[in-house]
Amino acid sequence: KQIKETYSQCSCEILPESYIELMRTNPDSLPSMNTGPMPEETGDEEPIIYGQIMGGLGNQLFIYAFCKQLVEILNRKAVLYYDSGDGRYLEITAFPLDERITIIPRCFANEMKEKGLYRRFSSCCRVIDMPSSQKLKIWIGRFFQKRGIIYINEGYGRLDYRALRKQKQIIFQGYMQSERFFSQVSDALRRELAVPRRNESESTGRTDTWIQNIQSTESVCIHIRRGDYLSDQFKDRFLV
Repeated sequence: KQIKETYSQCSCEILPESYIELMRTNPDSLPSMNTGPMPEETGDEEPIIYGQIMGGLGNQLFIYAFCKQLVEILNRKAVLYYDSGDGRYLEITAFPLDERITIIPRCFANEMKEKGLYRRFSSCCRVIDMPSSQKLKIWIGRFFQKRGIIYINEGYGRLDYRALRKQKQIIFQGYMQSERFFSQVSDALRRELAVPRRNESESTGRTDTWIQNIQSTESVCIHIRRGDYLSDQFKDRFLV
């Protein structure tokens, strides 16, 4: 009931009560929901993926990797919007990225509003976030994939590529922090995201020494995060 009320308040369409019950009791049996096309679905536009890329370089890499696998499996282009409000920068463009993925430094929400897609997308995200059960969130998320909506705020959620392939437009948001989201393109990602080889003229003795040490031992990288983790908001949560 709570999910139904939230959805009906935020969207022009009301989710039938029978679907809510199936979400709760037997998500695998959910049939397709004929609610009509999303805006811009009725024309001859090329199928496309819209997404939000956010955070620092680490999060940008996860989101890009997720998008690359979508692009590869669904065989379509993607546009990612980046607008960081925390003072971070778009760093992933330093790498030679997939030409099918365009990254634009603009606000994701504003761009979706201009395309007439944001109201439906934000409604679906609120519904997915409502249950306290992570398992139920995942199943409801899969239900909305049948409408071209992917929202995974944390963890891993299996994607229904067959359902997504039928959608003219796909919108996604989330940090996508699981290697399972890009397992099928991992080799291509390693090639794309490799640090370029330096010219001999650019080498330094100190750098070469570190490279030799790393390559000659079983090396481990330890990242000590400070920055925002030192704020009152995070330091107790992450035991800083």
